[in-house]
Amino acid sequence: MVNTRLIQLVENSEQCKIVKFSEQYSEIEVRKIELKIFCPSGHFELLAIISLYNPQNGLFWWDYIELYDCQESNAIDGFLKSWFIHISDNIIACFRLRKFGILFRASCEHYDVFDDSYKSVISTLSNHIEEIEKSGFIFRLAKWYSRIDLNRYIPSEIIKFCDPWGMLSRPKIKMEITRQNYQWYIELILTSPSSKKYQSYLPKQAPENNKKKVILILNDNFEVLNVIVK
Repeated sequence: MVNTRLIQLVENSEQCKIVKFSEQYSEIEVRKIELKIFCPSGHFELLAIISLYNPQNGLFWWDYIELYDCQESNAIDGFLKSWFIHISDNIIACFRLRKFGILFRASCEHYDVFDDSYKSVISTLSNHIEEIEKSGFIFRLAKWYSRIDLNRYIPSEIIKFCDPWGMLSRPKIKMEITRQNYQWYIELILTSPSSKKYQSYLPKQAPENNKKKVILILNDNFEVLNVIVK
């Protein structure tokens, strides 16, 4: 049984935004709820739960963030800016670039009403209170997400093209994701740095040659099947 005394809802913390991600699928409820988690040490953690819920079929996805990670005045807008979100009839998957890696978290959970999904979130967090207190963001990265290491799949010369000296904390990469016939297609557009401080180290090239395209093809288990470089 879940000990609800360990987790309390912060009053007046809920935000909700209705978003239509594509013409094909219905409107999705994007919610933010803040929770106070009481840890065994006597301290407490403040978390924000970000969730996606399709009221038409009950499909549900969620994540949590430490409140100090949320720099946006509106946590929902910050989430929507940072993540690429794919929604279909049976899965919600969210992807985020972190330098030369792609973090992702997918969910096929269904709940007839949102309140039932919230109870599931509380139950899951209750089972991980000690890990959240001890490891925080490290626990979230290690247990909550899967990661595609682009260094394993993108040729090294293209990695160097995008980040010649490994100095960029945010290489310029644009990502688009589609899903067809139970396969994921991740298209990456990598751009060579244009800042003057790097130009003396880079070969001269025409403006139209400052971009490279890489397509990763994944199966429905998010295993990389093929890599296409254009």
